[in-house]
Amino acid sequence: MFSILRFFTVLLFAMLLGYPAASQQGIVYTATVIPAVAQSGGSTTVRIQITAWTADVEKAQLKQVFAAEGPDKGLALLRTMSKGYINVSGQGGRKIFAAFTVDSPSGKRLILVTEHVLSEYEKTQNVRAADYPLTIAKIQFDTLGHPQSGQVYPAAKVTVTADGFVDVDTQTPNTATMIDIARAN
Repeated sequence: MFSILRFFTVLLFAMLLGYPAASQQGIVYTATVIPAVAQSGGSTTVRIQITAWTADVEKAQLKQVFAAEGPDKGLALLRTMSKGYINVSGQGGRKIFAAFTVDSPSGKRLILVTEHVLSEYEKTQNVRAADYPLTIAKIQFDTLGHPQSGQVYPAAKVTVTADGFVDVDTQTPNTATMIDIARAN
């Protein structure tokens, strides 16, 4: 009797320890990213792990801070948020600051906002990460929820007008396309 009780206690303890790790994995996607500017480097693979979604309250707070207090305060608030990680092959992981979906005519669009890490190409073009501190990724899903296409804007900055209009400015020639997007879990 004692060993059966101990067995079930150990089993329950192991299940409780394992549950939070599994629930924190969230949704995972993989993709191949191809830069538009050949000097940016070759294609690479990415792993996108979304552990939480940006709530409507957080979006409203971000818009209010960006509009009323400017981009520096808005970025500071954005950087306190953590919605998952993006791992680019051969680089360290990047925290996802914001993750949300918006309806589109052909399904849904997933928007991810993370930090901008300068590529070797951007360094040769004298791009400063402070001028374009964010990277924005968009993945288009069809009406059944299957990923169709994706774009990455490695160098972006966000401003919000007083009336709440969100403006995203990118360093236009430096974009990338995502292909082979697949859910990994």
